[in-house]
Amino acid sequence: MKKYSSFLTSEFSRFLLAGGTAAVVNYISRAILGNYMSFSASIVVAYFLGMTTAFILFRFCVFSTPKQPLKLSKQIPYFFLVNGFAIVQILIVSILVEKYALQSVANLFIRQEIAHFMGLLLPAISSFYGHKYLTYR
Repeated sequence: MKKYSSFLTSEFSRFLLAGGTAAVVNYISRAILGNYMSFSASIVVAYFLGMTTAFILFRFCVFSTPKQPLKLSKQIPYFFLVNGFAIVQILIVSILVEKYALQSVANLFIRQEIAHFMGLLLPAISSFYGHKYLTYR
């Protein structure tokens, strides 16, 4: 049980809330952008909008400590590294789910919404540990 204790901390709860807020920004912007660009391109552009939201919320609401201010110049490269791994996960899952798992759903819009939502769920744990031990250590 000890190795799972970080999931039960208030830090992880704040991470999920902040990440959830960023995911909503990502999800809504992808739905809007999908009217103007391809599914894959809209996922990537929306991810950067959500990632900007996440960086701000994580920095000030989740991992920041008053005693030791976090150094922005060291955080940004790690933030992009962790999120680069996450966008690959999201993109692969979203495309595979949309193309293969949801073939029976006739409505393309519904199929893409479900696929993107499922893709967004995947990197929650890998991102938490990546940001906790790399970006905001």
